[in-house]
Amino acid sequence: MSLNIDRVWHRVAGGEKAKAPKKHPLIPEGACLRDYKFITYAKVYTLTSQQTLQNNVQDFPAGSIVLGLLMAAAMQAQAATASRGALDMVRIIVSYPAADGNLVTLNINAAAILGRNGDKQWPEKEIIIPSNGSLTYTLVNLTTSTLDVDVGWNALVLKAAAA
Repeated sequence: MSLNIDRVWHRVAGGEKAKAPKKHPLIPEGACLRDYKFITYAKVYTLTSQQTLQNNVQDFPAGSIVLGLLMAAAMQAQAATASRGALDMVRIIVSYPAADGNLVTLNINAAAILGRNGDKQWPEKEIIIPSNGSLTYTLVNLTTSTLDVDVGWNALVLKAAAA
């Protein structure tokens, strides 16, 4: 799941109504939603029994707006036939040191924030990347089986940076 793009844009770019929030300082002056492109950055990992895969990096161009994390996990022996889901088999640790001093840190069973089958939303509010920045994450296999884990990050990226 991802955040609603129209609501996010209203928050970060300011709306036309009197009660609209002020434009976020990381949004370029004069930028509008059509200047952005929706992108999903996706990677697939194979984690063996109780393996920890550390320091996976997802780079984002400056000014990117992260809308959501997507995950799915399946035991490898069942990967071809099993439906994706069962995120309670994976722990995820995410960290992002923002330029404004905020630190996004998460260390939790993936099912707790995304729902057992990925039916919940995280983050609950957009993360704006100030300069070419990265989210770093670690995956932990909580089972004694080999898992295939898909990780995706939905983001709005300035078209000029996405080219």
